[in-house]
Amino acid sequence: MAALAIARPVTDGSLTKATLVEAVAGVANLTKKHAEIVVDTVFGNIVAALHRGEKVELRGFGSFRLRRREPHRGRNPLPNLRPVPNCGIGRWCIGSGSG
Repeated sequence: MAALAIARPVTDGSLTKATLVEAVAGVANLTKKHAEIVVDTVFGNIVAALHRGEKVELRGFGSFRLRRREPHRGRNPLPNLRPVPNCGIGRWCIGSGSG
């Protein structure tokens, strides 16, 4: 198993998909196109599992789950209330080995 690679620092303080693809390509000795396929596949599977209502656990990193929100009345800057339908909100919790 390859060692973990730390992505290069980003000037605006955020990690982008492009930076993540570069890090995967460097560690796994892949082309950027193949590394992009790997990154897209990982995140695509996480999203698909959440859509199916499954919890995603990545040991040492954290877990993702979809929390359901009941319908409620939302505030609007205009002087009226609008109904907000029930929906799912993605939630990530840090893992115990991530700190």
